[in-house]
Amino acid sequence: MSRRILICQRIRFAGCGALLAAATAAAGCAGTPAAIPRSLAATPSASPTAAPAAIVLTPGSLTFTASGNGSAQTVTATEASYSGSFVATPNGCGSVASITPAQGTTFTVTPVGAGTCTVSVAANGQTATLTIGVSTTTFEGQ
Repeated sequence: MSRRILICQRIRFAGCGALLAAATAAAGCAGTPAAIPRSLAATPSASPTAAPAAIVLTPGSLTFTASGNGSAQTVTATEASYSGSFVATPNGCGSVASITPAQGTTFTVTPVGAGTCTVSVAANGQTATLTIGVSTTTFEGQ
């Protein structure tokens, strides 16, 4: 059997359908290549969706040396390609600090008393943690 006929038979046997029509013609093979079996045919798939970016808290942590409204600081939450609001959930902050509002992009943290706590800031399937430390010094008179 000639090499040309053997190549033509292998091309037809491969079952690569219309994609091999040009190769078959170029090789001088007669006939039409077999159709692609459904099990080998390409099926379209959904485009991949990019994962949400990480939440960035600015600043990433807060330290207070005094308590009260005069010592309050703000924290801003951002996430690339996200323009919605964020939800702030205090964890063990009741006697340490208060955070307002509970939902937004900029939060005010007011120190209440000495201690540490965290605030989870979440949106768009992502969560970031703000660490808060409050230390107060009390001077007693004589």
